[in-house]
Amino acid sequence: VAEKTGYPVDMLDVELDLEADLGIDTVKQAEMFAAIRERWGIERDENLQLRDYPTLQHVAGFVRTRTGQQVRRKDSAAAPVPEQGRAIPGVFADLRGDDEAAAALPRRVATLALLPHRERFERSTAGPRAGSVVAIMPDRGGVYAELAARLGGRAVRSIVLPYGEPERWEATLRPLLDGDELRGVYWLPALDRDPDPAAVDLEGWRAATRLRVKALHRLLRILGPDFDGDQRFLVAGTRMGGAFGYDRGASNPLGGAVSGFVKALARERPSMMCKVVDFGDADPVAVARELLDESLFDAGSVEVGLQEARRWGVTVREVPLGTDEAGIALNRESVFLVTGAAGSIVAAGVGELARQAGGGHFHLLDLAPPPDDLDPDLLRVSSDREGLRRDIFQRLSSTGDRVTPVQVERVLAGLERSEAALAAIRMVEAAGGTATYHTVDLLDADAVAAVVGEVIRRHGSVDVLIHAAGLEVSRRVEDKPDEEFDRVFDVKADGWFNLHRALGPTPMRAAVVFSSVAGRFGNVGQTDYSAANDFLVKATASLAATRGIRGLAVDWTAWRDIGMASRGSIPKMMAAAGIDMLPPEAGLPVVGRELRLDGGFREVVVGRGLGTLLDSAAGPRGAPVRSPPGQRPGPMTHGAAFYDTHRGLSVETRLDPVAQPFLNDHRIDGTAVLPGVMGIEGFAELAGLLVPGWTVSAVEDVAFHTPFKFYRDEPRVVRLEGVAVPSHDGFVVHARLVGVRHLERVNEDREIVHFSGRVHVVPAGASATPDDPAPLDASLSDRLRYGGRAESGTEVAAKDDVYQVYFHGPAYQVLAGAWASGPGAAVGRMAAPLTTDIEPANAPMSLPPRWIELCFQTAGVLELAEDSHLRLPAGLEGVRLVEWNGSGPIHAVVRQRNDGAFDAEILDGRGRSLLRVEGYRTVAAPDTVDARRLEALRSGFRGE
Repeated sequence: VAEKTGYPVDMLDVELDLEADLGIDTVKQAEMFAAIRERWGIERDENLQLRDYPTLQHVAGFVRTRTGQQVRRKDSAAAPVPEQGRAIPGVFADLRGDDEAAAALPRRVATLALLPHRERFERSTAGPRAGSVVAIMPDRGGVYAELAARLGGRAVRSIVLPYGEPERWEATLRPLLDGDELRGVYWLPALDRDPDPAAVDLEGWRAATRLRVKALHRLLRILGPDFDGDQRFLVAGTRMGGAFGYDRGASNPLGGAVSGFVKALARERPSMMCKVVDFGDADPVAVARELLDESLFDAGSVEVGLQEARRWGVTVREVPLGTDEAGIALNRESVFLVTGAAGSIVAAGVGELARQAGGGHFHLLDLAPPPDDLDPDLLRVSSDREGLRRDIFQRLSSTGDRVTPVQVERVLAGLERSEAALAAIRMVEAAGGTATYHTVDLLDADAVAAVVGEVIRRHGSVDVLIHAAGLEVSRRVEDKPDEEFDRVFDVKADGWFNLHRALGPTPMRAAVVFSSVAGRFGNVGQTDYSAANDFLVKATASLAATRGIRGLAVDWTAWRDIGMASRGSIPKMMAAAGIDMLPPEAGLPVVGRELRLDGGFREVVVGRGLGTLLDSAAGPRGAPVRSPPGQRPGPMTHGAAFYDTHRGLSVETRLDPVAQPFLNDHRIDGTAVLPGVMGIEGFAELAGLLVPGWTVSAVEDVAFHTPFKFYRDEPRVVRLEGVAVPSHDGFVVHARLVGVRHLERVNEDREIVHFSGRVHVVPAGASATPDDPAPLDASLSDRLRYGGRAESGTEVAAKDDVYQVYFHGPAYQVLAGAWASGPGAAVGRMAAPLTTDIEPANAPMSLPPRWIELCFQTAGVLELAEDSHLRLPAGLEGVRLVEWNGSGPIHAVVRQRNDGAFDAEILDGRGRSLLRVEGYRTVAAPDTVDARRLEALRSGFRGE
């Protein structure tokens, strides 16, 4: 206990309550009991209830009962000698952002991802069943009545809950839950329009939040932990536009509070179906139909948007930051309005923004009183924390009252906030700016209006609003009192409302909200925190869209070295979950950089490894999915398919190097190697499964990271993964080809990304070529059409000479011959006929891989004319299929660019363009080619 609280044993009383007096919440209690069991060798008891051990005396009794031993006390450590004070207090004096460290962070942006049609998923074990009962919290637009009618047609009894009468909910629902009749809940209030912030006061706003999300918390508390399991569901409806606001801004941002709550509940109850379904302007009949269907299929997708007959999920993907100054310029005249300014992370961020702007006018808002820079305790918060804690304990004890660690921590927390506030002020001043500190309660609308009014009178506008205030208390939903939920939620949500009501039409250039990975992904014990943060994300998206300003929502992970998460057990919990703590030097530059180098609205996730946050609700592989109706899978995608929110569609196909010609005839030093062109084909096939009925227009940015080899001719499973995101003319599928090898020496499976790329998909019938294709080099075209050397019978690098050097077998001996056609240019003629390259031979193909291979091999011959190293594919900028059918002999026309890469084109006998390869790059193999074999190839190629 002393370890968990940071208090020496002589400051702990056995009658102290673990939570109320010691501040050990239920999450920490569970971890503490695990440590106690390990220390004393006590077996895990699945029936143990933490609530039965509320005090230290109870915990000691637990150990005595289970072991028959006594618990010994430990001596406390001596307090360290305090350091001298600094001009900028505590840890803040040495905090600086590092642009290189920030650039090394993956820039993850929340984005829409196309979901497969729900009926490609297996039927859920949850969902309404004949003879069961469901509860419906109604909307005011009539969806609930349509839904109840549909459920009645399935012999499902519906109970419509009355507004604002939770005591009746309990009396009605508890007996049904105890009798195992209650199947699920449909939560519909967020289908109604949000109140207009300009037309409603704070009480009206609070009434809306109570109805949409606080009442949902109350209902889950009434139902308790028994409302769980794979037979039960919670499906909530929102009306943010059908895409959660990621396309045009959220039309009703309070829906974000509901989506945040549902995501957190899904983390707490992973076996239960928890889903939020977002709509646009669909009518009640359509909404009711879709809600019912979503409760029957696809239990693994927690966020589902329905728009234009498509299903959308929300994922995060890495997006590079632009280099142009597309955002707003920060300078010494910029005006910043910052809430939560006495938080350590916010204070450090304020200092970094001031440094980036070279000053600025900062108005710092916080509930904490103005810091007293003469208070000697402020110098000890960081330098002598343990000594200060003991002194506070002794001061409080001098009154004669019993003192608890919670009381001491409350005083210490106030000093920490004062230290942070003082640091923020001094850092701004050190950067040449001005800092004005305002003590204000964000829940007091009049007080917020007075402060904001003062800022407007002084400056006339606000360049950057940063709403960073927040409070977090981790506790599972059944253990979280209503007043605690309200306190955590209101600081963010009511604070936002009061700020924007006070700002009104004041000119503003950017709005920034500090959210959390809990808002993006949900987190155990944080339904209130997740709800508040996801609301802020959606509200910022809406504001950016309606006012045309820069909107930025930052989903921070836990910070290292500063902030509450940097102490106690949280770092260990993060490490166990595979989540990296955020180094301050990497995180601090992010906000200023995002504001300066990007425009519009973005929700960015800031952190390194995200660990279990990226786990699927459907399990480690995702949810099984079927192929689209009537669509046969190709040779690279005929295996088992799964869908996961973040990995996307994954298809696991077993490939046998003996049975498949494209493997058996593609061996390097006797080992079968997956051809790069078949990886490209796999990407195209995967895109066809994700967006059935559409056309692959291009495969771009292909990288061949490492060869996929089949050792000892043993079959291997290749996994293709792809996420389809919307683009201006269709979809882009971000694809990877992954292999898993079991390493016997260390007895672990190692996952390796072998290939990666992007597939552009357009509607069927749309042009698959660029609007303005690059013209074919006239001299090369003429050689094909009007008597080039191949047609006149002049000697070329013949097939036998080529495959004395190349390693390819019959199915991949695609070159009948090749010849130079000018400096840095070559032509290759395709061999015909070729043996079958796939098994079964009639499996559908999305691209002609051997046309691409013809381009690769012709470029290779061109390189061998100058270099004695055989070269292997490293990547390419793009492949574009123009036409499947050509007449007459097929040729590849290849040109080397100034940067060393190759552009190539497949032409038929009439000179028509069939396929283009752009920016093909190679890497040299380590060994040189036998000189005699190489000379025969070179002499023919050059016509010598």
